[in-house]
Amino acid sequence: MNSKILYTYIAYKEADSYKVEKKESYLPYALLGVVCIVGIFFYFLSKKRKYFSPDKTQNRTGLTTQELKITRSVVQGKTNAQIAEEFYLSLSTIKTHINNIYRKLNISSREELKAFYHKKITKV
Repeated sequence: MNSKILYTYIAYKEADSYKVEKKESYLPYALLGVVCIVGIFFYFLSKKRKYFSPDKTQNRTGLTTQELKITRSVVQGKTNAQIAEEFYLSLSTIKTHINNIYRKLNISSREELKAFYHKKITKV
């Protein structure tokens, strides 16, 4: 069976003359294999993202699922400590989430968050 082999020509100087050697090279095929494997990996990685894509509300508001849950708790009138206990998170994590919510929605208070929630998010 005649398999296709790529050849590499190596030129070098020996004494006062130049010589050229012909060597078999499987490197291009190996590189092609690596490129194919990496391509397949990134293809499936991009498909996986579809399964974890945000819902329509998240797309419109820019909030993550966790931030939406925390927003609902804030709108219900819960304190940061109550929200932290409910989600089994630290108080500082809740504060960080709330600050991220404020930043993403361009608001600065719980009252504004409640108004935004009733105006935009509940109309899904």
